[in-house]
Amino acid sequence: MPANHPGSRTAADTFAVLARWLLGAVFLYMGMNKALHPVEFLKLVRQYDLVQSSLLLNSIAGALPWFEIFCGLLLLRVWRCAGRR
Repeated sequence: MPANHPGSRTAADTFAVLARWLLGAVFLYMGMNKALHPVEFLKLVRQYDLVQSSLLLNSIAGALPWFEIFCGLLLLRVWRCAGRR
């Protein structure tokens, strides 16, 4: 099959898809680990000592794992991006 055929994939395309899936799986795994163990994750976030407000600290520790899971799912999606050909 010629390389310019619309259905053909190059090695770079295959590598990009595999890298995206690997990164998505890592995001999903790490996000689930943080979401299932929120107290331990809150302790880790607190150790960075970037935020003094307990409300903001709890919000970050509560929202970040779900954002990471969402990003992992986006990376794992099967359909093609609208801008890709």
